[in-house]
Amino acid sequence: MRREPLLEGAHSSRHRYTLRSVPGWYENRAKELEGLFGPYRTAYGPSLSKELVFNDELRKEIHERFEQRKACGEFPALSEYFDNLSLKEREQFFRTEGRGALPAIVLDSDEGDRIIRFKQGLVLDLFLRRGEFWNEIRSIRDRWDVEALAKSPSSVPWMFRPQRDAGRNKDAYEYELSELRQRVIPKRYSEAIADWEVPGHWGNNWVNWERFIALCVMHDPPETDLIRFAEYAGPYPTATPIIMPEDPEKRAVMEGRLHPFRMVAPPIRYLKDPDEVFQAESWLRHALIRKVAENLGITAHYLEYLFDRARDDPEIREGYVSRWPEQDLYIQVNEWTTEKDVRNAFRLIRQTQLRHQEGGAPKRSQLLAVQCAVLYDRHNSADPADKRRRKWSYERLAQEFGLSSARAAKQYVIEGREIFGEK
Repeated sequence: MRREPLLEGAHSSRHRYTLRSVPGWYENRAKELEGLFGPYRTAYGPSLSKELVFNDELRKEIHERFEQRKACGEFPALSEYFDNLSLKEREQFFRTEGRGALPAIVLDSDEGDRIIRFKQGLVLDLFLRRGEFWNEIRSIRDRWDVEALAKSPSSVPWMFRPQRDAGRNKDAYEYELSELRQRVIPKRYSEAIADWEVPGHWGNNWVNWERFIALCVMHDPPETDLIRFAEYAGPYPTATPIIMPEDPEKRAVMEGRLHPFRMVAPPIRYLKDPDEVFQAESWLRHALIRKVAENLGITAHYLEYLFDRARDDPEIREGYVSRWPEQDLYIQVNEWTTEKDVRNAFRLIRQTQLRHQEGGAPKRSQLLAVQCAVLYDRHNSADPADKRRRKWSYERLAQEFGLSSARAAKQYVIEGREIFGEK
């Protein structure tokens, strides 16, 4: 089966769009799904998802309704999608309220590509048994008596554990993984927001990194499956969380909107309005002063005076200044903000930064180069379908890994051989 182009990693090459609008097919399918499942959502409420899994008669009823409406020319967008599904996929369609008809639309992400390449570099070091990451992994294996075997990972990420990790040792093992993550994974990668996290808040993306590190502790990457080994546990595209307004009408509008766009490691941070934060903090400060003054039996005015004097203490002032966060510039996107204004604002911010901008992800993956060389040189038996051909021709490598041409695949093989020579 042909793989998606490598640089897209977890991205889907079939659904990549600019930010200008939601595609028409997506909007049409969403409207028709609401027309098909809407009455049942009203009737069953939150229990509909469970009913669709266990209630065969309900699924049959919805399927029959769908076919009847199709015959009358209704649901054209859903019909086109549904007719291209296998029998198993059609059954799943009714079990899941047709969610597969609305795939995530993944936007390009240079930072996402950098994370992918960084993980590939770790796997390459592990495979070639070189560098800092390999030394750290070898040290953990020695401490936990791990005999690593070459094994392809499952598609579902979970925490691989050594046999010694039982009972009281569980926390110690996870602590080592956490410590190693903090040493070898750049903070910007380990703190990139995971699915539906509030940007800037403590999240769970670090869990995926520790699952990946645990995989590297327990298993060696098979030389025929290096790329999939590096894809284990992400990075995954995410949507930003929906911050619901308090106003019921605005909330209803927000809940009814489509949110199809996703992105790996979006450069988004959640910042509250500074004036509102100041007002809230000021209220809290004065409320605490009044409460403490009441408990001490003094006036709030006198306690305020004591606080102001203490604030002028040199030790307090120096400690406060040392903890004051650096000021960064963020682009705020409101309903009146245009894409042109965002791009131009980016240019304004960029010219104020001292360091040069990082480029995009490297054009050629060293891990992919090694993978191509390994397959071409070590696993290139005759093609069972045609004995005159080899299993891994340059054309086949290009097709398998989404490279631009057989010539490009040849260059990857050449570079992969050179990397082996440096081992």
